[in-house]
Amino acid sequence: MEKKINNFKDYAIWEAILSLLRENYQVHFITEDKGFFKNRNDHYARLAENLEEDCKNLGQKVFIYKDLKSCLDKLQAGMQELDKTSIILGINQEINSNLSQDLLSETGFEITEFYENKSSISAFYTEVVNKLALEFELKYHLSDFQNTEENERQESILTVKGECMYDYTDKNLSDIFLRSETVTWLNADGTPGRRGEVSLRCTCVIGAGNKEVKYKFREQL
Repeated sequence: MEKKINNFKDYAIWEAILSLLRENYQVHFITEDKGFFKNRNDHYARLAENLEEDCKNLGQKVFIYKDLKSCLDKLQAGMQELDKTSIILGINQEINSNLSQDLLSETGFEITEFYENKSSISAFYTEVVNKLALEFELKYHLSDFQNTEENERQESILTVKGECMYDYTDKNLSDIFLRSETVTWLNADGTPGRRGEVSLRCTCVIGAGNKEVKYKFREQL
């Protein structure tokens, strides 16, 4: 089937795609316009023949889908299962020296252990090729150096929440942000205690300067 681009909107969309191809971007194109497709069903989709010819002339290829789910299913099919333990350990290694010593000092605690098994990550697809957006929550056991054994606070935990990007091809982390650090504990009389710090969204932990979000949409794995 040949796609006849006879309105400005279709023309602008296709020219934008060709511009990306000329810059060697990998393009995943989601559209409900049947005219862009050669075939369209739940399992297989290709560009209209004349549009595919444009791509071949540039030595490139466009992946086309009828909806976001089809696109994400295709991307997921080519990705290995995440090693969440290794990722959590990697994030801990990257952020450990950036944790707020002021918060710990003010509350009278020090970190004694990283709780790997109580830490977690959530992964999200984005439009960035080969990269996932991650949200993480890391937990650390704390010891109370401020009080005697009789008044020592119990169940003391530092919870660190943040986000980063993860390249699942070379297994590298980047653009790590700390959103919040919170210390919680139980006093000797059983009452709960809490102290926290919230970071600005634009403050980058790893590297210098301010960073902006590097994706416009995300979908959880």
